[in-house]
Amino acid sequence: MVSPAGAAASLSSPVVPGVCSSPPNATAVSVSGHCPLLAYQRYLDEPDVHVQTLNINTGVTHNVGNPATVVQVPNDGPETTSSGSPSFSPAGNWIAYASDAPNPLGPGHIWLVRTNGTQNQQLTTGGGEGSPVFSADGKYVYYTAQGASASEGISLWRVNINSRQRQQITHFPKFFGIYGLDRGGNEFSFTPLLSITAPIYTMSLNGTHVTAVPNTAGGQVPHLNAAGNQLIFYTPYGTAGIKTVHTDGSHLRNLTPGQNYLQPDWSRDGTLIAFIDAHQNLFVARSNGSGISEVGAFGAVQHPVWQP
Repeated sequence: MVSPAGAAASLSSPVVPGVCSSPPNATAVSVSGHCPLLAYQRYLDEPDVHVQTLNINTGVTHNVGNPATVVQVPNDGPETTSSGSPSFSPAGNWIAYASDAPNPLGPGHIWLVRTNGTQNQQLTTGGGEGSPVFSADGKYVYYTAQGASASEGISLWRVNINSRQRQQITHFPKFFGIYGLDRGGNEFSFTPLLSITAPIYTMSLNGTHVTAVPNTAGGQVPHLNAAGNQLIFYTPYGTAGIKTVHTDGSHLRNLTPGQNYLQPDWSRDGTLIAFIDAHQNLFVARSNGSGISEVGAFGAVQHPVWQP
């Protein structure tokens, strides 16, 4: 494990050499000029959940972070630890993720690991923590966790990577809460813990200006683009498909009408998207929905994210 100071210093270092150096292959979507690395959570052997990366040019996968470990739990028998919800640092050389290691029945925490799988370390100790995302300067990781009081729901927190100091940003009431946190520009996006018909919300980095986005009712797993002015999400009910919309609710588009694609994410420059299908195989396409290409036919994939 590196020291806290060492972790902060290395977050600004270049992307791990060799990770993005392979030439593009002959898929329908060219990734020339893009880093072709995706991270996601994958069920390798139910219920074992790992964080894994895939170079879509070479097809090489790599398990990173905490390995799934069988733990003998008193009065309950064997249980397996799991990890998921990966998020890249701005430089692309670290991944923050959520894991319930070392206790599969205990509260989950936020962890950090280098993109090449080294220097794995626990970042938070509060428990019940998930959906980590980095600040733009790489000094903080924002995440969701239960509020400090019993009357509060799942709220926004952040932790200083250097000092490990935690700070609660929002104090949402219990019936509200945050699900699926993502950051773009100077805003977060999330789905509230209300119902499957609730809209997507945006929120400023300091937890203020919580605003429902029109035309997003029932939207799931929202991701903001790098500029923070457009959302990509999917709707599993009604008019299914992967959709984009401006944060003011205008320019709503269904990129994949009538097709059961899920959990999309933008590439950093917004020209490509990654997503899964109903069989949890991995796909990429242009940001207008054209050129759909399967890049991971191994199944059991959830929540893919692009490396910057």
